[in-house]
Amino acid sequence: MILGEGVSVFAARPVSGRAYWFSSPADVLLVDPKTLGETIAFVRMPGVAFLSPILGQLRAVVCTTGSPASHLALVALQYGVPCIMGAELHEDLPDGTAVRLEMRAGRRARITAGAASRPPA
Repeated sequence: MILGEGVSVFAARPVSGRAYWFSSPADVLLVDPKTLGETIAFVRMPGVAFLSPILGQLRAVVCTTGSPASHLALVALQYGVPCIMGAELHEDLPDGTAVRLEMRAGRRARITAGAASRPPA
């Protein structure tokens, strides 16, 4: 089932993990460090400097605004973290939802329902 679509920042293999919304530094402080490698961070703004301390440890990032030229996209590219920008979600994704990202550079990327590689702790 397709949950949303956006633009891939760069080509990457399909990525599966659990969706978690980050909207402030408090969200970053509350995340369990053991789950970062399975976390696909969903954000609403492309200038989210508060993600910097954990960005390189995330499985992927999805932003509902911005473009591949946004600051978040460029930093994700430098860290090698798969990133989708300008994502249009077809339904609400609560924290912990298992998702799969399918990305090809400069093309529409798909966010689908999918099993994460392990359940959240």
